[in-house]
Amino acid sequence: MSLDEIREEREIKVGNIVKYFGAIMGLFYLVLGVSILLNKVPLQVTDWVKYVLGIAMTLYGIFRLFRIFKNW
Repeated sequence: MSLDEIREEREIKVGNIVKYFGAIMGLFYLVLGVSILLNKVPLQVTDWVKYVLGIAMTLYGIFRLFRIFKNW
């Protein structure tokens, strides 16, 4: 096995780890945003701040998932 083949194999493995981690983080942001919108997470802020934060996190989670699955 040559050095180039070892590097390619390592890059593929690292790339897979990055994809899975990105998918997990996208799901995390999506769930957290929906939880904030549905008032499952107690926050000491006004309602409009909760909605803005929840919508932003939900959209960011969808964006991350879309970007990961587009390249997958």
